[in-house]
Amino acid sequence: MQAYTSNSQPIDRSETVRLIDRQRPDWSLEQAFYAAPAIFALERDLWFPRQWMLVAHASEVPEKGRYIVRQLFDEEIIVVRFDDGEEDIAAYYNVCTHRGSRLCAKDGRGKLLVCPYHAWSFRLTGELQSRQDLPESVDPEALGLHRVPCKHFGGLVFCGLDANSLPDIQPVADGLTGGLRENGLDRARIVARKNYLTKANWKLVLENFLECYHCRPAHPEYYRVNGHVKVTATRDADKAVEWQNEIEAWH
Repeated sequence: MQAYTSNSQPIDRSETVRLIDRQRPDWSLEQAFYAAPAIFALERDLWFPRQWMLVAHASEVPEKGRYIVRQLFDEEIIVVRFDDGEEDIAAYYNVCTHRGSRLCAKDGRGKLLVCPYHAWSFRLTGELQSRQDLPESVDPEALGLHRVPCKHFGGLVFCGLDANSLPDIQPVADGLTGGLRENGLDRARIVARKNYLTKANWKLVLENFLECYHCRPAHPEYYRVNGHVKVTATRDADKAVEWQNEIEAWH
């Protein structure tokens, strides 16, 4: 595969490896990481599937039988509550194991997930329910829906595609669940959704969000009213102590 940078020099997969290898730790990425289609393709193939992504809020599947259809990178998945327990949420690829038909066209509710093509049905826990016309030599237990790794805590539902390469999300859950519950996120409800198209590489958006070095000059009102921003936006030991005292006072 070849792509082109702004200086019209071709980049192939081997060149992306060389770019990664020569990247200096703690320095900004080279321009090609934000502009080269070959690097974006590499990220889609090898990086995105190995990350946990927030796909839903638990309130979107509030009771047993409720399911939602979501896009996760290049795959479409079904997130379903298969029982009444708080933790009883699972995710599956939105593909019937009979002929590969799309299983669910939209969000819904039911006792089974039924394919519209040949009416094969699946339990909410993923196992094949339909048994008619199945040859005796075929094991129905092997024809259940393909699971998507799914974790949920503090009201948030996360999924990832590459089960063998996903990082352990439990340390994140342990660190965030208390704060999420304390702020009522597990009891929240989605009342509106807004999408904003950003004409930029995803890393530019993420980098801007993760650093607050720009907050003091670009967002003065936000800077003034947030103690944690004052700490992260400037190297000020006094403000850090002040912020720590505020945290201890809250507790």
